[in-house]
Amino acid sequence: MKFYVYYKFVVSQKPTARADVKKMQEQLAAEFDLRNFELMKRPEKDVEGRETWMEVYACADDSCDAFAKRLQHLSLLADLPQPRRTEIFVEV
Repeated sequence: MKFYVYYKFVVSQKPTARADVKKMQEQLAAEFDLRNFELMKRPEKDVEGRETWMEVYACADDSCDAFAKRLQHLSLLADLPQPRRTEIFVEV
């Protein structure tokens, strides 16, 4: 199962965002059976100067509910940009 979490923000208003996300991802990887995780962004800013970032997580199906709750909790603790939109996809 893959989680796609995306959000927009002005990077200069949150200069530690990249390090904060990476730290959170490492913590999640230590707690869950993550097969893969990434941090990506759109190549262009929007008209308001915001970047769109996306976190991608591949996790074991049996831990998805706990993972989703922990991800939300840690993103709030790390003061990551909000709101965060999450979409979940499964293989066909």
